[in-house]
Amino acid sequence: MQVFLDQQQQFRNQMGGILGQTPWALMNQLTERNLQMWNEFQRNLSGNVGQSTTPPPNKAKGGEQKR
Repeated sequence: MQVFLDQQQQFRNQMGGILGQTPWALMNQLTERNLQMWNEFQRNLSGNVGQSTTPPPNKAKGGEQKR
């Protein structure tokens, strides 16, 4: 059993060297990036609540609209 555990540890070390980081560290970085993007999306969404997407109509002198 100890030989198997030693081989597994050696395999993990080799894979960590190939990838440059452990799979969990990579997953953590992706999760943090996705969370930052989600927070930015929510800020942008809530910042536009109540704002009209169409420009207000142009008004001529006297309060009448241009035709």
